[in-house]
Amino acid sequence: MLHATLALALLMLVPVSSLATDRVDEAGDCTVPEGRAAFQNTLDDVAQGQLRPLAAAHFSDHSGAVTAAEISARTFDETPCLLSFPLAPPEGALWLRFSISNPHGRDMDWTLAFMETILDEITLYEQTASGLILRARNGRVVPAEQHAMAGAKFAVPVRMAPGEEARFYLRVAGTFSEKITPTLVSTGFFHRWAASFGNVSAVLLGFTAMLAIISTALFRHVSARFYKYYTMFMVTSFLFTFLYDGWFNRVLNLQSPVTVTLPLIELAAGLGVIANIQYC
Repeated sequence: MLHATLALALLMLVPVSSLATDRVDEAGDCTVPEGRAAFQNTLDDVAQGQLRPLAAAHFSDHSGAVTAAEISARTFDETPCLLSFPLAPPEGALWLRFSISNPHGRDMDWTLAFMETILDEITLYEQTASGLILRARNGRVVPAEQHAMAGAKFAVPVRMAPGEEARFYLRVAGTFSEKITPTLVSTGFFHRWAASFGNVSAVLLGFTAMLAIISTALFRHVSARFYKYYTMFMVTSFLFTFLYDGWFNRVLNLQSPVTVTLPLIELAAGLGVIANIQYC
């Protein structure tokens, strides 16, 4: 039971994108239908909601210094049917270029979300005749008043008018994963997805708290010289969970980028393992 909390937390470090293939067709036979744009995205108007991989061209900005005014002049990789895109180093950023079309007869509110739910910053620009226009920002290090969506920080909304087609640029920075997997999601589907992720996060924190409460009843059976190890294990477990799930950001409104939190998370995990070994 002592190992359960740390094991569950470490499992959460496995990128969701690693559970999926990098391409739509595992056999490698990926072709774009004739007459259809390679990087055009849309969703059907269905009541139950929908989620589709975002078809996009990508550019890795290893320095993280490329601005919106410069990005249109950069050369993008237009590999078709790519689902997961390689992310630049922690201090860098990834740019995605894609088109979205609304063939329906009414306004459609969709969401651009990522399977990797921990992201420092997401910035959405729309290309217009006068240049790129900022449409939405979100992420852990983005001030609360600038969040495009309440609660979930791994997505930005996009509204499409009837018959509209537009080109967008999306800048992504700061995640624990080596790749990211963008999706185009209907609003209803995304709300259920975000709620599920929030529940999992709360369960992980609640499990750690429950373990601490149960431990108070077990302490009388433990030699006093081991208290310090078990206390250290519980503290590092809480610290790991608070850092990884962003509870410090939510409770204290701290904007700590991945470059700062990742070493702390690794330190908490390492100390927790050492304390658990000493205790056992």
